[in-house]
Amino acid sequence: MGNNTQTTRNFIHSLNIVGTGIPLLTGVYNMNGFNTLTNNMVRVGIDQTGTAFTNSPIVRGIWHQNPTQSNYWHNTVLVAGAPAVGSAPTIGFDVSSSITGGQTLDVRNNIFANFASSTTPASGFNIGVRYQDSSRVNSNYNIIHTPGTGGVAGVINLSNSFYTLLGGD
Repeated sequence: MGNNTQTTRNFIHSLNIVGTGIPLLTGVYNMNGFNTLTNNMVRVGIDQTGTAFTNSPIVRGIWHQNPTQSNYWHNTVLVAGAPAVGSAPTIGFDVSSSITGGQTLDVRNNIFANFASSTTPASGFNIGVRYQDSSRVNSNYNIIHTPGTGGVAGVINLSNSFYTLLGGD
């Protein structure tokens, strides 16, 4: 996604990986520039028949990997699966960059549901939202649900330190 773009009303689903190693599986990837994502539905970790993955990819519903402000409004993300090996995380909404001073990441009115549930010997967390840091983030009115084994509503920074959810989340 590029500068000053809008991504709206998409249904991204049935993404899955069959392979070895630690593959990446991402529904929406914002790597460059200001973007507004609204009213999108993302479903990752299960295939078109509803069968959950059991390998150990790093799974992200939405991945914001740039220091530029963006808006994420009214999106629905479902992460599913049953990781049976490894320590790779599954994440509904992942921000892996600190936002530049004077800019704001606006995350409002979204549903981030991570139903992935790790089975032994898998040890990865199943995270609702993960932020690099919480400064310059406006996060409010989001529903975050992580009922599976290893489920965590929120994590701040890449060292997996747990945090209290921001604002009204």
